[in-house]
Amino acid sequence: MNVGVKAVELVAEMSVTKPTVTLTDKNGKQDTLAANPTMGGLLTGSLHNIPLPSAVADPALALKLDSNAMNDLWLAITWGKV
Repeated sequence: MNVGVKAVELVAEMSVTKPTVTLTDKNGKQDTLAANPTMGGLLTGSLHNIPLPSAVADPALALKLDSNAMNDLWLAITWGKV
């Protein structure tokens, strides 16, 4: 049975007013977290342009964010049979 990552979603609670945060991977691919009014202004986003790793730790997922002004950052990984 092949198990792999199906989706990666991020939610950020900012400590300063910032409408977006850009995520960049090691190859320069980018995705964006944007303010979501239905979630009380938390920034939300998924990996669409940044490739998903083939498994949770193989290869490791490394992201650079253009801001560290966050009270909290949540990362949700969905995996299953592929």
